[in-house]
Amino acid sequence: SSDAVGVTGYKVYRQVSQSLTVGYVGASMSMEAVAGAIAAGSTKFWSGITSAYSGGGPWQWAQNLSNSSTFWAGFNAAYTARPTTTFWLELCAVSTSKANETLANCIIVVNEIKRRAPGAVVYVSSQPDYTNGHVCNIAGSDGPSRMATLAAQLVSGGYCLAGPPQGPLNDQTELADLCHPNTAGEAVLGAQLNTFFDALAVDYAEIGTSTTTSYSDTTVAAGTSYTYKVSAYDAANNESGQSATATATTSTVTANKPIGIYSIDSVIDKPFVSGMLYRTGWKTFETTQGVYNFSSIATKLNALPSNQ
Repeated sequence: SSDAVGVTGYKVYRQVSQSLTVGYVGASMSMEAVAGAIAAGSTKFWSGITSAYSGGGPWQWAQNLSNSSTFWAGFNAAYTARPTTTFWLELCAVSTSKANETLANCIIVVNEIKRRAPGAVVYVSSQPDYTNGHVCNIAGSDGPSRMATLAAQLVSGGYCLAGPPQGPLNDQTELADLCHPNTAGEAVLGAQLNTFFDALAVDYAEIGTSTTTSYSDTTVAAGTSYTYKVSAYDAANNESGQSATATATTSTVTANKPIGIYSIDSVIDKPFVSGMLYRTGWKTFETTQGVYNFSSIATKLNALPSNQ
């Protein structure tokens, strides 16, 4: 809080990563986007669905909710292998089913995800749009815009949260069918998925409190970046919102390797048993009588190997 009146102290939070599994529902376009995310190194997403989702527009998912449906059978197998409460729903248009691609049928799909995966939170996206006037024959000329409208309605109605953007695809990122992504396109779509869901996997854990506006984190490792947030609290432990983030990087000199510094003006030839000994001259950091400059020596110390 910017208002310090009544503040008793401050809580310090440090960024931590948490394990996250992302299930998904969609069509072949969705499988290809996930393939791009996995190719980039992500392990969050369901894999191995192969062709189970091919042709999976909203109506195809909504019209048969039984386990005999190829779509829901694929969902069940993936969910059994890696249960989760985080889901990505991509709405992909199928022009031949346009009349049935309605908000009501999209809601049916969302509710079925939540029925099969209790506690599920669903993030919805619409299929990629296309540049240069390209039209995907599967989706139809208005397919991407219709799916974008439905996705927005699912979010505004409280059925889903807004998911990651997808696309657009262009000459360099789509196949000759002007619909599906090529390898470069999969990389684009996969990167968009990773950026969005990697952010969801970040949390902040409280590591301590302070009654002043400074705090020392003594549990850090050498040569590592850490990100922090701070909140204020009062005597009744009412807590403010968390601050913007602040990031700091620790020195590469390890904490358990003490450094001995001695001057050639007064040599003490007793190096540490476990650590590093750095020899310098007094004039290195007192270039003028009574004026001290430790920046050069600090630079040299930080550059010392951490394994010595």
